[in-house]
Amino acid sequence: MANTISEALSGPSSAFFWLDIRNYNLTSGNSESFFRKLDDRFTFDISNSKVAVNVCYNGAIRNWTVYRGCYQVDDIPGVWWHKDYSTIGPLSFRIKLDGVVTDLAEVRSELRTGLLGNVIPRTEIDLGPLRLTLVSFAPISRCGTSRAPASIYGLLAQNRSSHSVSGEINLPMPCAAEWRGEMGSSGVESFQVGIGLADGLEQRDKIPFILAPGEELWTPVVICSIPAADALTQIESRSSLEWLTETLAYYRSVTGQLEMAKDPFLAEYFERCVHQCLHAFSMASDGTLTGSNWGSFPITNRIWMKDMYYSALPLALFEPELAKRTIDWFLDRSVRPARIGPPRFFKGAQINSGISHSLSNSLTPILLAVIYYHTTGDGEFFIKPHRRSRLLEIMEQARHSKKEEIDLFPSDWISDGRSLGDYHTGSNLVAWFAFRGLARILREVYRNDDTARAYDEIAARLQAALDQHCMTTGQTGRIFVEGSFADGRVLEGHDGEESDITLMPFYGYRSFDDDDYKRSMRHAVSQANPWYVPETRGLKWSENPGDPNSPTWTDATFPGYTTRIGSISDVDGMSGPEGAMTQIRRLTDLDGSNWWWPYPAEGKYGVVTREFTGKSGWAAGVFISLFVTQILGLDYDARERSLRVRPFSPSGDFVWRQARFGNALFDIGFWRDKGMTKLSISNLNGFTVKIDWELPAPEGKIEVSENLNSVAYREATFMGQRTVKNLSRSLGGGTVEVIVRNG
Repeated sequence: MANTISEALSGPSSAFFWLDIRNYNLTSGNSESFFRKLDDRFTFDISNSKVAVNVCYNGAIRNWTVYRGCYQVDDIPGVWWHKDYSTIGPLSFRIKLDGVVTDLAEVRSELRTGLLGNVIPRTEIDLGPLRLTLVSFAPISRCGTSRAPASIYGLLAQNRSSHSVSGEINLPMPCAAEWRGEMGSSGVESFQVGIGLADGLEQRDKIPFILAPGEELWTPVVICSIPAADALTQIESRSSLEWLTETLAYYRSVTGQLEMAKDPFLAEYFERCVHQCLHAFSMASDGTLTGSNWGSFPITNRIWMKDMYYSALPLALFEPELAKRTIDWFLDRSVRPARIGPPRFFKGAQINSGISHSLSNSLTPILLAVIYYHTTGDGEFFIKPHRRSRLLEIMEQARHSKKEEIDLFPSDWISDGRSLGDYHTGSNLVAWFAFRGLARILREVYRNDDTARAYDEIAARLQAALDQHCMTTGQTGRIFVEGSFADGRVLEGHDGEESDITLMPFYGYRSFDDDDYKRSMRHAVSQANPWYVPETRGLKWSENPGDPNSPTWTDATFPGYTTRIGSISDVDGMSGPEGAMTQIRRLTDLDGSNWWWPYPAEGKYGVVTREFTGKSGWAAGVFISLFVTQILGLDYDARERSLRVRPFSPSGDFVWRQARFGNALFDIGFWRDKGMTKLSISNLNGFTVKIDWELPAPEGKIEVSENLNSVAYREATFMGQRTVKNLSRSLGGGTVEVIVRNG
């Protein structure tokens, strides 16, 4: 822990996600980004789920939001729950020097804004003799259990001159407040915000100062809604320096410390994707989960159920306590209820209720439960009778929704886009995953072998039907299609908002190097796919993709760019001129986030926009799931206490310290040089773990050793490359080092 606030604020920051404005000229850390212009929708964001703070490029707070409750509505397809919240903004400090008052929200130059610890927005402004540092953060305790419904907005003023400087700091003042939601849904019809000082400082609106050369003044402002007693009690339990330290430690405990010497951008981008997912979620002040947004900006009443699901995918890995709350939230909400009023959008569209409104949305709590159980092995969570009954009730509804002889299930919608064909491939893929995964929970937790066996049989029939009816022979071989029809026709292609086929290796349906999967992903990002747009290198989405006359909203959805991750087979596919990460890096904004629709209809390559929708937790969740399990090649089965390690070489060398999988921690390192591959794994847990590794091998005769001792192995291939596999080994405390080299 830093000894002073200035020491803490001068700590490490993001190497890529920052901007600097000097003489009104902008430079940024991600020089390849197409987002080179600033506008009113550009923000650096931070949240602890109870409050969200969107920070302008000059450190002023654009929006400060506190979440309230959620309530059922009859809205567009994919949306049948809303949340309400209160928001204020803008908020900014004002500085009086030599009789002149400067509102820091009006500063446009001589500033730098980035991310302290790659997490917390930090702005440095040069104002005459003063160096001003602004930070905004929503406090979270190191363990994540204490989240105050408040934020700290701090200003550090440092005198850099050789003479004394006097002036006055004017605190941010409450401004126009807005309550958003269905009036009375949370019992709140008005909203007030309180602004005061932390660290036991005397409460006042103006702080006069005289700073000697080198002297500094720290002004920590607490922002919270009224009544504020509970929030202030939490904040006052620690100093602002301690909260800053705790908050940074929390995020580091979530992501660990990933370093990639050959691609440091990718390591930082991974962390920002995790943050994007976390910042999408909302909680009431008492900690009750109330839903999510698309991402960290903007805050929306609508809760897109599918977006919330994909944002939740990393939680089982990195934030299992929040994962449990998310499963519980979906258990009573994932199946669309009977209509309670006329549709508010998609006039004339048939919006049915029930399990088949959106099969994948309906199965969300089961999907998340399966992933959570795999990563944590937490059988106790599932013992609660309500959880057990709802999981089985939803699964049985899905089981009996089949209408034809074909062993596939119908679904009307994916999210707010249609599930195309009589049998949508992605929706049935997640049904396979749900039946198969719940069978394991039934067998290992509930000891219900009969139902488990029945679900395994359904999953087997589903897999056979998917391979028979949801594939076709393309120009280069067999590929998966968007959907199929009962009469045998198929709808060839891959929609811009279809991510479950992309996640096929994550679900365990096919391996990442499976020929059919690879062909399908390459087909998706080629002109053979009717949804592919060569100009944007992306996949489009329209209101009704099956209708050629339907309006197209965008020529590229960001989830479509994560589809490219599935097509990677070598370094060029990863980071070449048209590589998956090359395209993603160019479309990553200066704060490290990605916009749902970076291009409008008929967009031009490189001419991007922040105008449509918002930041995408959906895309971030899909990216993380593939990156961790397929690119880094790491998968932990907590019940088996087994760590699978199969690093994929386009990721380059990496060292991941304190890598978290549920509640298990490891230090993992992978290095590859000409003629040698090295793997290091340290078990940081109090129990023995089984290690299964598969490593690239050089050509010719090889030697394989573990901790300098020879080891039994067998040869294999992955992505067309020669590999070697171990025959499993147990690792208690300590480290195993594997070296594969020319013999």
